[in-house]
Amino acid sequence: MPFFESNILKSNSIYSRLARILQPNEGEEATLADMKGTYLPYEYLPEYSNLAEDWIKIINCNIPAYDTIPHLVNITGLHMIIYFLNRSKEVLNESTKTHFILEILAPKKTIIRELASDSYLENNNLSRLAIERYIRGIKKRMNG
Repeated sequence: MPFFESNILKSNSIYSRLARILQPNEGEEATLADMKGTYLPYEYLPEYSNLAEDWIKIINCNIPAYDTIPHLVNITGLHMIIYFLNRSKEVLNESTKTHFILEILAPKKTIIRELASDSYLENNNLSRLAIERYIRGIKKRMNG
C-alpha cells in the first residue's frame, strides 16, 4: 500500500525509526510469502473487513502521516476489543450483537450512566465466562 511504503517503510519519521528499532533484523524481515508460523485463526471474519475498511478510510483522509498513525492505532485497539468480545460470544453461543453504551460524564447520575456501567461489566465478563466454558468443555471431554 503506497501510504505505508512512503510514510512508514521508507520514511525517517519518529514512528518509522521506532518501528525499525523494535523489529528484528532492523526492519529487514522476510517477505510475507517467506514468513513461517504466522496465521489468522479464521480465513474470513467480518471483523477483518471492518478493520480494513476503517484503515482505508483513515488513510484516505489526506491528513499528515504523523496524525494518521495514532488514529490507526486507536481504531485497531477498538477492533481488537470487538474481535475478542465476538469470539467470547461465539464460545458462549450468544448471538447478540456486541455493543457499547457510552456516556458523556454529567454532574448527576443518569440512566445512561447506569446502562453504560452495565454494558461495561457485561463486556468485561465475557472473556472470563468464555474461558471458563472452554476449560469446562476440555475437562468434560477428558473425563469422558
